[in-house]
Amino acid sequence: MVYEPNSFNGPVEEPHLKEPPLHIAGDADRQPGALFRLMSSDQQRQLFDNIAAAMRGVPEAIQLRRSGISRRPTLHMAAA
Repeated sequence: MVYEPNSFNGPVEEPHLKEPPLHIAGDADRQPGALFRLMSSDQQRQLFDNIAAAMRGVPEAIQLRRSGISRRPTLHMAAA
């Protein structure tokens, strides 16, 4: 699997190697937010610390893009 587009002119998708679609029934798009809300405040803090540690040395533009992605499940659920 290739992350495309990427910020470093890296690999590109090769459609002939693509996996068939995975069909998930139910509320799969809501699961990350639900799991997060089940975590204690200490577990949430550990998650944030792990993400921050993994992002050290990553260009700021990519860090900001990632932080926007993290908020999407919560915003999606708030609208539901």
